[in-house]
Amino acid sequence: MPVITVHRDAATKTVDVGGTSFAYRDLGPRTSTPVIFLNHLADLSCIQQAVLVANGDHDRMVPSHNSADLARRLPNAQLKIHSDAGHAGIFQYHAEFVPQALAFLAA
Repeated sequence: MPVITVHRDAATKTVDVGGTSFAYRDLGPRTSTPVIFLNHLADLSCIQQAVLVANGDHDRMVPSHNSADLARRLPNAQLKIHSDAGHAGIFQYHAEFVPQALAFLAA
């Protein structure tokens, strides 16, 4: 698994992910989470952890084609797109999602 190191005090503000550096900017004093700007598609094939990617097909914040792209680039990903759901699709369809998530976690 790649090691992620964030250099918050560096003048260039970079994050190293498995030996690859990416530029970022801080969101300010409200949060300590950096926003990372990728200048190329990340090679996610080195992530071997199983991943469940869930989204709604009407998500305005994270379009479902982005979720499909993420799942395609992760070698052990499962994709679940909830029909007629927005950004909170896993909450809208929790009765469907919870058993799927539990089955995923049990596998």
